[in-house]
Formats: sequence, structure tokens, C-alpha cells
Amino acid sequence: MKSVAKEIMLKVTSLGFGPGMKGVAISGWEASVTLDRRDFGIAADQGMIGNSVDVVIHVEADLRKAASATQ
Repeated sequence: MKSVAKEIMLKVTSLGFGPGMKGVAISGWEASVTLDRRDFGIAADQGMIGNSVDVVIHVEADLRKAASATQ
């Protein structure tokens, strides 16, 4: 954010595995982290808005084997 790059640690949770649409095997995942916007150079409006930013990522992964790049 705002030209600041930092490594962060995401908390990752498996939401489960099972058949998706058309019976294709899928897995569900959620990742989350809380960031302090000041760590990324965003300090405007102190006191008017909070400094904690919750980031949540939801992923649904298709478990079929990927085709090789040469095919």
C-alpha cells in the first residue's frame, strides 16, 4: 500500500473439501490478517477513523490436476 512493501503472516483456515458444481472436487480456504494502516504510511484522519484494517481472502480451489504447459 502506498509504495510500502512488507511481509505479513496470514492466518489460513481450511473450510472443507467436497464436490462443487458439476461434481468437480473443490476445497475452500479463508485467509485473514489485521493491518495497521500507519505501518503503510497512511495516517490521515487520525481519530476520525480507526487504524486497524481487516483483510479477509476467500478461495475456492479446483482440485483437478492442472494441464501441463506443453500440452
